[in-house]
Amino acid sequence: MQEGSGDAGRQMKEAGYKIALAAEQSVVARAARNGEPTLVSDVFQEPDWLPNPLLPDTKSEIAVPIKLGDELLGVLDAQSDTVGGLTEEDQLVLIGLCGQIAVAIDDRRTTEALRESEERFRHVITSISHHIYMSEITEDGSYINHYISSNVEDLTGYPLEKFLNNWDFWPSVVIHPDDREIAAAQAEQLGQGRHSITEYRMVKADGQVIWVRDNARVQVEGTSNIIYGVVSDITERRRVREALQKSEERNRLLLESSPDPIVIYDEKGQVIYVNPAFTQIFGWSEEELLGKRIDFVPEENKPETRTALERLFKEGTVLGFETRRFTKDGHILDVQLSGSIFKDKDGNVAGSTIFTRDITARKQTEIEREQLLARTETLYQAGARLNAAQTYDDIVTVLRKFTLLGRQTQTVTLGYFDHPWTSDNKPEGANILARWSQHPSDAFSSRYLIADFPSSDQILRPDEPVLIEDIATDARMDEETRLVYLERFKAKSALFAPLLAAGQWIGYINATYGRLTTFPEADIRRLMALAGQAAVAVQNLRNIALAEQRAAHLEMLTQIEAALSQATNEEEILTALARNLAPNQPDRLVLQYLDTDENDQPAFTNTVAVWDDGAIRPDDPDLYRRRKIDPLSASKLWLESPNEVLFVSDLETDLRSDENVRTYLSQLQIAAFATLPLRSGNRWQGLVSFDWTEPHIYSPGERFVFQQLLESVGAVVASRRAYLAQEVALSETEILYQAGAELNAVQSYDDIVKVLRRHTLFGQEAQNVSVNHFDVAWTQAQAPEWVYVLARWTKLSPEAVSSRYPLAAFASAATLLRPDSPTIIEDIAGDPDLDENVRTLYAQRFGAKSTIFVPLVVGGQWIGYINAIYQQPTAFPEPEVRRLVALAGQAAVAVQSIQRLGDTERRARREQAIREITEKMRAATSLEDLVKTAAEELGKQLSAGHAVIELGIDEG
Repeated sequence: MQEGSGDAGRQMKEAGYKIALAAEQSVVARAARNGEPTLVSDVFQEPDWLPNPLLPDTKSEIAVPIKLGDELLGVLDAQSDTVGGLTEEDQLVLIGLCGQIAVAIDDRRTTEALRESEERFRHVITSISHHIYMSEITEDGSYINHYISSNVEDLTGYPLEKFLNNWDFWPSVVIHPDDREIAAAQAEQLGQGRHSITEYRMVKADGQVIWVRDNARVQVEGTSNIIYGVVSDITERRRVREALQKSEERNRLLLESSPDPIVIYDEKGQVIYVNPAFTQIFGWSEEELLGKRIDFVPEENKPETRTALERLFKEGTVLGFETRRFTKDGHILDVQLSGSIFKDKDGNVAGSTIFTRDITARKQTEIEREQLLARTETLYQAGARLNAAQTYDDIVTVLRKFTLLGRQTQTVTLGYFDHPWTSDNKPEGANILARWSQHPSDAFSSRYLIADFPSSDQILRPDEPVLIEDIATDARMDEETRLVYLERFKAKSALFAPLLAAGQWIGYINATYGRLTTFPEADIRRLMALAGQAAVAVQNLRNIALAEQRAAHLEMLTQIEAALSQATNEEEILTALARNLAPNQPDRLVLQYLDTDENDQPAFTNTVAVWDDGAIRPDDPDLYRRRKIDPLSASKLWLESPNEVLFVSDLETDLRSDENVRTYLSQLQIAAFATLPLRSGNRWQGLVSFDWTEPHIYSPGERFVFQQLLESVGAVVASRRAYLAQEVALSETEILYQAGAELNAVQSYDDIVKVLRRHTLFGQEAQNVSVNHFDVAWTQAQAPEWVYVLARWTKLSPEAVSSRYPLAAFASAATLLRPDSPTIIEDIAGDPDLDENVRTLYAQRFGAKSTIFVPLVVGGQWIGYINAIYQQPTAFPEPEVRRLVALAGQAAVAVQSIQRLGDTERRARREQAIREITEKMRAATSLEDLVKTAAEELGKQLSAGHAVIELGIDEG
């Protein structure tokens, strides 16, 4: 709102009264949207009329748009306190008035725009960084300065006065001595009436030398030349230009030093540059080719070259195009071309740059490689047989037939590690999968421990074969290993080749020789080529064996999951697991549910079922004990890996377990355990722990079964918990419905307290429950001063409690009390957020150990809170708190309803009293009776001992 008449108009303007253009319930907004005058003769008959509390007597209204052409400038609104008080004739008058207002507004805007334009011009002149001047060269050659901008002081460092009426100061002092001839030439050119743009150096007052550009234009007026000039500091531009020149020089040096030939063509395909490498490789000099096309494409390569050129000009680049080119002396080279086009400033193709690489030698190498592959066709035959191998002995047979392992060997052995050997995880041993030998079988073992061979790191390598031509003298062998090979295996030479499958080092091939042997490089290359395929064959056979074991484990899983699908409670879930884990059944199984915090992280455990000594234990002391999770206890082991089974084979030797964990679990007689963190739908559900009283080594099959159970057990537990939650929710809904109905029917604040104690945790061992109301609603802009106790149920002494409390006396009230969530204090004595006044009030005066504050919010206003005091340490379960918060909202509505009812009753009594006094005063027959009656009745209504009415008081 811009203007308004009367007190109401002034108040609306001061308050910044606004009406949204899209408002449906507004005559003004409708007139603005439609662009047409809107007359409402009776606003009470108009459903879209918007009442204004400052204009309560409005009965009719006219809104007329203020328009200038098609532009809407505003709306003129008039209101009358009479139905039909505004007519169409008034509307015509207002339309005429709006036309005059629009013209006045337009005139004011035009005047403001002109003033702002002049101001901007002055601002531009004074704010630009260039020096502007205007001079005159008269007929006799004299110079007169008509205008010198104040920026000359920033540019030169000299005061403006130095230049006024002293034209010679600039050329004789400011211009660098070495450049004054340049400036003199510029002056002569201007005297001849010609424009001039000159660059020269100037010396600032502090001695700094800078470069400037003097751009002067001449306008002939009569016999004089008027010079309009702008002097700009171009020192940085000169620096950039010099840097650009240096950059171009570096680029030229890069082109000339490139070992690959480079040709730059113009848009017509004519040569404009070739580098020295081109001359060296192809034989043509730059002088021979400049301005010409190079005819060095063999006839058979021209079609592919044309296609590449078309792609170059269409896509902008061509990379790695292989073709052939002639040299000047007629030789043909295999080349690889890469090129890109460049454009001029208008975006038109200006030419192309072609980089050429001579790949003749590489092509020759490829040919030789193909020939080499052809000579090793037998390797492919061997590979085919390895792929078809049915046993590990078949693999050894193939290796002996197609490699040096079949010549003069005494033994050929396939060794397989316990697990892949990595830099940080060495296997314990190697199992012998197959062996061909000329020695008796009792000379060998089926498994070797890596630790028994100290030099295993030297003779077993994942990246290369190890060739030992003389076992007796090779320094890589330790003495124990040397004796085994010399005395037990009767070997003189040996080799070790790694078995690598899918990047994993899974084992090795070992061959021994009864006499000193050398190993030709070509034979070793063939062996290594086949060793890779042999590793794949070994892994395939291992996978088949594991698949057979896995089938048995899957059958076990099927039985467990079938039993789980029939489980209807926690005991049956544990029974389904325990009875189907034979033969390695654990000594104890425990199922715990997890309660999470606001971040969905585990906060509490609740043991819901225990299997011990072959049966469910319904009397186990841990059952239904809710415990807070300590992240530094044994819980940290499964919290760190929430999606994996936690396996601990021996608690005493497990490096992940600290002394606290070992001590705690040893008290429970647990030596080994596997813990399944149960999650479903990416949410925590619970834990299943399988415990052994003795150390337990987990087989791969057990690990597989436990890992697979994570999902299925998690889903079953989630389903069970969802069912329990639904049961609780139904019960909770019934309680909330009953309590809500009772709150809707309360007649007093005490009734509210009774309902809350009957249906919430307030009725469970609380010594004091109170409903408290602020003297004003608490907002960000205003905090209340007092809290009044509307109702209280208490076991405290009357001396301990008050009917109201000053908030200013409790410094932590602003942080303890919140409008959006309850505040729970389980330990009043130790809570760091309490100020000492609050702690003293609750701990000493109330004798409280725990307390809870629940906000009362109604209609978006925070009007107070409910408080319960407990003289014993008390926990506040989350479901109970949720129920309390839900009912607090209805309690707030009930508090407000009771207040409004009281306000209404008090207002009715006051109005009745006024009517009665008025009637009695009208019956008075004289001024004395009137005054007497008024004083008596007012005294009665105010319950005053006496009442005095004074008339005609003398202010002096």
